Amino acid sequence: NQNFIVFPNPSSGRFYLAGQDFSGWISVYNLTGVRVYDDKIKMNLIDLSGLPSGIYLLTISTIKGNSHFKIQIIH
Repeated sequence: NQNFIVFPNPSSGRFYLAGQDFSGWISVYNLTGVRVYDDKIKMNLIDLSGLPSGIYLLTISTIKGNSHFKIQIIH
């Protein structure tokens, strides 16, 4: 399992990643399980500011495993 930190949380939609391996994928799901964002990790910034306020589940998938986070967007 890969260790990552996602911050700040809650946020207005811009989240930063701290970790060791940025060669993976990020998926974000709403609480009904619908995937609302899916992209390759390009840098340590995830811009979800286009999503409505709410709580989401974020998954970071790398070759070493998956990390899961509950994030909150507040506008």
